[in-house]
Amino acid sequence: MFWHPMLLAVMTADMMAILLILSASKTAYDVLLSWSPESADRKQLKLETAVEMSTIKVRAGAWTLFFSTSVLLMAISNTLPGIIPGAMCGKGVMQATGDMGNRALAFRFAAIFFLFLRTGLDKLDHTTPGASLIQTNARLLLIALPLVFFSTTNTFQSIAGLEVQAPVHCCAALYDSVRSTPKIFMGTHPPDAFWIAAFITGSILMLASAFRMTLDAGFQTGRKSMIGMILCFLWAIVAAITLVRVLSAYHYQVLYHHCPWCLFLDEHRLVGYPLFGALAAALFESTMAFAVARSGCKYPRLKLEASERIRKAGIRLMIAVSLFLMISAIPAVFWRIKYGVWIGG
Repeated sequence: MFWHPMLLAVMTADMMAILLILSASKTAYDVLLSWSPESADRKQLKLETAVEMSTIKVRAGAWTLFFSTSVLLMAISNTLPGIIPGAMCGKGVMQATGDMGNRALAFRFAAIFFLFLRTGLDKLDHTTPGASLIQTNARLLLIALPLVFFSTTNTFQSIAGLEVQAPVHCCAALYDSVRSTPKIFMGTHPPDAFWIAAFITGSILMLASAFRMTLDAGFQTGRKSMIGMILCFLWAIVAAITLVRVLSAYHYQVLYHHCPWCLFLDEHRLVGYPLFGALAAALFESTMAFAVARSGCKYPRLKLEASERIRKAGIRLMIAVSLFLMISAIPAVFWRIKYGVWIGG
């Protein structure tokens, strides 16, 4: 076990988060079994009180898990590379944890996603009387529970198995793979021009869709909001690939360094945090718009509040996409203005 203060903080916060989510999940299970809003007996009133308490617990658990994940990312990206032999960035740290580290991060992001989605729908449900989304929120919490559990256990296992004695290859493996790749296979991948064109086209569509949401949120039916959500997920994939394959070269000022972890380093102005944070925010807001639109269609009493939340999602979506565009592409534009050519071209 490697007892670093940041890792101890992560484990402590994780234990608090899972206890809060476990306690709230007991109430969610009771809601699915015996929720009767038309009843006014003692059991129903007691359950309604427990639901309000579970709402506070879920919010606290979600923010606690978000805090611990933020600390973990800072440790992986900026602290542990100076301790693990051969590690230059987070890539080397993840190598030292084996496959468990990547698995822990995947479960963490999924758990945070569902917890904040549940929190957003709960806020919408509290805008009107009737508790229309109580059972929907209970199902979302029970979906998030195993994700929180696996994120915590995998994090503990990755920290316990962290090897700080054996050296790792880190980013040197990226250059070795480029040098060892036969030329015949280099042309089998889509060229950089394809990713740039797809990225620009997708960004324009995303901004147009988000702007339309701010003008007329009422047009967002379940089907249209689903199309917008799918478009956002496709754009996020293309944007991440374009960033790593093409645009990161203008931050690193070197070719063939396709390492996303290096974007989180101080020498690259920590741009990885706002870049990938903007992608995560865009994905969350598009999903929230879909969930809210479905809720507004299913429960007419929520329609006005759902339209307002969709309008807010459109504004936040425009900000997230614009932020990603500016931070990722401005260095490339400056390079072109200064040297008159693109890197690699």
